[in-house]
Order: sequence, then structure tokens, then C-alpha cells
Amino acid sequence: MFTGVSGTHTGGQNALRWSIQEFPGGGGMAANQWPNQLPGSGTQTAVDVNIPYKFFGITEALSWLAQFAGQGYEDISALVNLILLQESMLAEEHAILEASSQNLAVPGAPSGTGRAAATGETALSGVTTNVYVRTTAVTFFGETTPSNPATVAWSAGQVVDVTISPVAGAAQYNIYTTTGTTAGTYYLMASAVGGHKYTLQGALPTGGTQVPTADTGTGSAQDYDGMLDIYDGHTLAGGYPANFTAGYINQSVGSTLTNAVLFDAFSGLWDNSSTLNTSNAGGFRADPAELIGEGLDLSNFAASVLTQASGGQQAYQLRIDQDEIGSIKAGAAIAQIQNPITRSMVSVVTHPYLQQGNALLNTYNLPQSFSNVSNALEICNVQDYISISWPVIDVTFRYSLFLYGTLIAIAPQFSGRLGGIQRTGNATSGDWT
Repeated sequence: MFTGVSGTHTGGQNALRWSIQEFPGGGGMAANQWPNQLPGSGTQTAVDVNIPYKFFGITEALSWLAQFAGQGYEDISALVNLILLQESMLAEEHAILEASSQNLAVPGAPSGTGRAAATGETALSGVTTNVYVRTTAVTFFGETTPSNPATVAWSAGQVVDVTISPVAGAAQYNIYTTTGTTAGTYYLMASAVGGHKYTLQGALPTGGTQVPTADTGTGSAQDYDGMLDIYDGHTLAGGYPANFTAGYINQSVGSTLTNAVLFDAFSGLWDNSSTLNTSNAGGFRADPAELIGEGLDLSNFAASVLTQASGGQQAYQLRIDQDEIGSIKAGAAIAQIQNPITRSMVSVVTHPYLQQGNALLNTYNLPQSFSNVSNALEICNVQDYISISWPVIDVTFRYSLFLYGTLIAIAPQFSGRLGGIQRTGNATSGDWT
């Protein structure tokens, strides 16, 4: 069990006045007045954070015959141990992002609206009367049971725009549909939806995957809470206090990643001025160091920046010197974005496993030098990776790797969480995927 204490001074927006009179104790400096001449004491508050360590392990096996056959060509035993290490590191990376000590909540009922199909869209087919829609929340590890249904009246030539009700800790959503005068059997129509909004078009499914009847593993008592859970406040009672969430949370972005989306997050983290921020902690003087996003979302962000115009001028300049004409490299990517409030440069990083629709604004070191917090977010392992070669009891070599530790968010209030980022936009009908 990791036990930490987070201390905060009574300063912040309500400044501490520390000016005093020349002789605080009053009168002269007589010995019998000691220590009354000392200034008044400061006050602090402390919050206990109790996070349990968790036990992790994975095993690989190798037959004698495989090892013997590889002699002179490949050390299969060494290869198995390398694969074991790589598996463990990948599993830990996934847990850091989306592990949950408890199942996610079931999403609220979505909303849906029928409208005429726009250019490039295909009208729904296979509809008899109404379209019924249910959603589930998804992580790396499982899927929730479905939401209550939304009922949408439909007419020929229409598509249906679905707005998803976000869930704390969720990375993406699945959409199930059916049709009829009353709801029939729901089948999966769209999976891994990262956006806040989605347009149903084409043929309604009449078979395939049905809605799960039980949570398939979005949480486990053996897991610690990953970054999405911590930032969203979906943590086990008795661990983090209620206000230990991201300082800025917007799981309903509803557009592709743009400067406007990020600038709103920066302002929310700085002075809690954003009207889109759903965090109960609120941001205060946070200056994030890194934007972590999914590849397509960051590609859309780069495209958005390149197409911006300000005062008739593009938001970038291209200069080609004479000796570079034959060696021009095409393409553009945003490596850093400047925080318009603090003027700090925020690194832009593509995470290979973070699903589309999500982005994190991470602060690793607090802006106050006197905070006594070395890392706002860290892995605390009692026992780091330890590899065991088990005694041979049959014609198989067995190897295991173990870890005993946890993820600790000392100050998540200085980081931000974005969700519901659209994969694509449609200027005719709105920002729908």
C-alpha cells in the first residue's frame, strides 16, 4: 500500500498576507515577552492518499524439442525471455492508460436525430419504422452492458446522427441498432467509436455481434486505476479524494482536434474559465508539458493548423533556399504547440496504443517550486520486473516475469483529459464521424 500526503498552503487565489508590525508581540523586546515577538503561524491542509500495490505476472513456456532443434541456429530460450519482457512492457503500458479497479458505469441513453443524407453519405436501408440505438463503453480490457435505448423516427432517404453520453474511464464506444415498431434484436453497427457523435448510414445489420449481457472485463479488483480512470475520477472509494481528478475534463469535444479545442483546455487548466470543463477539481495555474494523442487525431490537428488563415495570411511560412530545390521534403507535422497563456512549448507526442478520440495534456512537474512534489504522476514499484526460470519438472522450460507496484497521481489536478474527438468532420451536416 502506497500512502502519501498531499499538502496545500492556504494561498492560491486567496493570497496569504504576511506583513507584520515591527514588534509582533507588542511593546518592547523584554525577555518576559518571549516568544510573543514571533510572527503568526502559517496554516496548511493535508490529504491522505492510500493506493494499494497490485501484483502482475505473465508466463511463457518452451518445449525441450523446440530448444534442441534451434541449437546452432537460434537460442529459443533467450528469444522466449525477450518476448516475455516485451509482452510485460506492452501489458504495463496498456494498464497505465486504461486499467480500472472497478467496472465502468453503463453509458446513459444516447440521443438520435434523423436527417436527409448529405453529399457523400448513404441513406439508411433496412429500416421498417423506427431506429433503436444503444451504446456500450469500451476499454482495452472489456465492454460494458448496453445503455437504455434511444428511439429515432426515420423517413426514407435519411441518416441518423447519434450523440453519445460519455462515461468516466471509457476510451471508445460501440453502437448497436435494431428496427421495427418495437425494438427487436440489437446488432453491432459501429465499433471503436472515439468521437462524441456518429452518423449511422448504409444498411442496418441483421446479424452478427449482439449486445453483451454482462460487463466483459472493463474493471478488475486486481488492477490499479490507470490514467483515464484517475483523470476522470473513476477511482475506488478510499483511495483518492473526490477532487483528485484532472483539472480539465472534456469528454464531449465533438470536433476534430483543433487549436480551439486545445486553447479551451489551456484556459481551463490555467484559471478554470472554460465553460466546457466538467472537472470538479478545476484548473489553477497549470502549465502542461506534453500533449499525448492518437496518430489520426494529431494528423487532423496538423492539417487544421496548416489551413488556418489569420488576417489573410496562412498560419505558417514555407521557405525554400536555392540549394534546397532538389531536396524538398513534403509533409508537415506539429512537434510542439505554444501554450497561448503561459508561452510554454508543449511537446506533441503520438502514442502508439491510445485509441482514436482521446488526448491527454500531462503535467509532470508542478509549476510551484515549493510544492514538495517531485513528480505529479509516477510509477511506484516495490518490486520492479523480476524474471524467474522455474525448475524443470517435465519436457518443458517455463519462465515467468512479475511486478509488484502501482500508478500514483500525486497531483492530477494539473493535467487535462480530452475525449470524444471526432475522426472526421462534415461541413454540411456538422462535425460527425
